Amino acid sequence: MKLALLFAAPILIALASSAMGQSAESAKKEVMELGSKWEAAVNNRTSADAAAKTIAAFFTDDAVLNLSTSPTVGKTEIEKLYSTLIEKNDPSEVAIKVTDVQAAGNLAWAYGTTSEKLHGKPINIFWGAVYESSDGGPYKIKMLTGGTQSLVPPQESSSK
Repeated sequence: MKLALLFAAPILIALASSAMGQSAESAKKEVMELGSKWEAAVNNRTSADAAAKTIAAFFTDDAVLNLSTSPTVGKTEIEKLYSTLIEKNDPSEVAIKVTDVQAAGNLAWAYGTTSEKLHGKPINIFWGAVYESSDGGPYKIKMLTGGTQSLVPPQESSSK
């Protein structure tokens, strides 16, 4: 009996978490929509400030953005950073690819790549994010981290 409970507990926790939160499919849909809105905010911007304001709305008030610099904490600071980055780097042709999304309870997490041009030069960004849904509302970014280089060296092909 104790053994059955030991194995049943994780399943019950997973079911309860799923019932309390949104499904992985709805989380994936929301994350993909957020990516499309982000692309539009940058690609169709009227100003760096306008794009940054739109992007900042995708974050929770206490979100953490961790790029190649030190972490930026809070929606207001994230908006300031994106305004500066957009103004200085003139991004264009932003295309966000979501590779995978998972969800449990009120949290979702995803990873993917973004391709864009900065001053006309192509760049690829690898990113990972954690999203939070409060009171059944839409997911917002709780933490976003990204970088431009993979730390894993490419595998060499072996010939026999």
